[in-house]
Amino acid sequence: GFLDQDMSRNHTRGGIGGEAWTDQARFSANYYLPLSGWKNSNDHRLNSDPDTRILQERAAKGWDANVEAAIPGIQQLSFSGKYFQWRGDRVDVSGSRSQTVKNPQGYTLGAKYQPIPLLDLRAQHTKANGGSSGWELGIGLTWDFDKSFSELLDPQRRLPCVRLRKPRPIWSIVTTTSFSSIRKKISTPR
Repeated sequence: GFLDQDMSRNHTRGGIGGEAWTDQARFSANYYLPLSGWKNSNDHRLNSDPDTRILQERAAKGWDANVEAAIPGIQQLSFSGKYFQWRGDRVDVSGSRSQTVKNPQGYTLGAKYQPIPLLDLRAQHTKANGGSSGWELGIGLTWDFDKSFSELLDPQRRLPCVRLRKPRPIWSIVTTTSFSSIRKKISTPR
C-alpha cells in the first residue's frame, strides 16, 4: 500500500497495488481511494452559479494497469502502455481545472530510447475520453557515481532500458498515476 499527498490542494489518497515482472517486461496495477474529505474548490470556471452554489473537490477513486516491455535484441529501446479509469460524475482527469468528465477512462502509450548510459529520450501520448489528450517529450540523465564519465558516454556500456529481474528494495518508488485526477461536486449552501 501507499499514501499520496497533493500539497497544492491538500488532498490525500491511499492506494494498493502489485507488480510482476519477467526478463523482458514489467506489469503493475493500482487501486486508488480518496482519504481526505470534500473541500471547497478555487476552480471557479467549473461553477456556473457561484452566488448560490459551492464547488467542492477531493481526490478521485480509480485504478490503472501498466506494462513496460523491452524489445528482444534491441536493449536500448522499450515501450510502455497504461490504461486508467476514474469514478465520479465530475472528474478533472487532466488537472486542467476547466473541464470535467463522468467516469473518465483513457490510455498512455510511450517509448524510451537510451543511446548511452548517461542519457535517455522519452515520448508518450495520453488520451482520455472527453477530448483530453496530449504528448509528453522528455530527456533523462542518469549519473552512476561508480562509473567514469567516459563509461557513461560509451554506447557499449548501456544497460537494457527495462532492467527487470533486478530485485527492488521495499522502499523503492512505486509506479503510480500522477495525482491530477480530482472529483468535483456542486452543492447548495444551507
